[in-house]
Amino acid sequence: MSYFPLDTQLDDRVEIIRSRYGNNGFACLILIWMKIYRQEGYYMHWDEDAIDLFNSQEAHWDRKKLTEMVSECIERELFSSEKYKQFRILTSAAIQTRYLQYKRGSKALEIEKNLLCVQNVDKNFENVNLIVRKFDSNVGNDITILNYTKYSDDDKEFSTIDFSTFNKKIRPYFLRDLEVYQDGNKINDTIDVIYSVMNSFTDVSIIQKINNCSSKEAYNIWTKAMEIINPFNDTNLPIANREGYLRKTIENMFRGGYERVQKIST
Repeated sequence: MSYFPLDTQLDDRVEIIRSRYGNNGFACLILIWMKIYRQEGYYMHWDEDAIDLFNSQEAHWDRKKLTEMVSECIERELFSSEKYKQFRILTSAAIQTRYLQYKRGSKALEIEKNLLCVQNVDKNFENVNLIVRKFDSNVGNDITILNYTKYSDDDKEFSTIDFSTFNKKIRPYFLRDLEVYQDGNKINDTIDVIYSVMNSFTDVSIIQKINNCSSKEAYNIWTKAMEIINPFNDTNLPIANREGYLRKTIENMFRGGYERVQKIST
């Protein structure tokens, strides 16, 4: 993951960590989250080697203090104590939920079965081709593949939004606005709304057109989202359901023949 959301209202457990260890405790938690999301996405190893590596690359604290802070986080279930005891990893249901939401548009996703803290993954993420396999490398051949697409094999290529490609197309525009407004949180909020809206599409023809959209069309989506979400205006727009309005706007952009969409956009 290239970014992750951070709640503005912190959990009481986080406040206790910060109260007990000061800003170092809070920074420790943030740095661990960053490394988890940046590397494996939903967990990280926490054995002796991993502790030393993390401390040398990220934290630069007294090792005893570092392990004490993390142990407190595990004790308070900011990281799953069960998964730590079993596999010496740091993870949680909240971490995994954010990761799965971020990867929701992926066509295939691998999750180590034994590390899962999230329940009903097959129901909550039904549009993902989810590959679940055991964490134990000695049973690496024991792989269960669960396909939860709504379409036939011929349609699978176009059944989900290719967010990786789309992100590259809109990246210049949100970087431009980020430079202008200097507020990454509101820019990220707008991106999250766009992706949430796109995840709701089930019409394969529209998904296909979005996946093959031009940079100009991606720009049109971004500017329409900024206009509708209006993140930098304190005055609320008279729109009761902004996500629904944005969804209909994007849907109308790609309704009809693809050639017609191209002609309108240029």
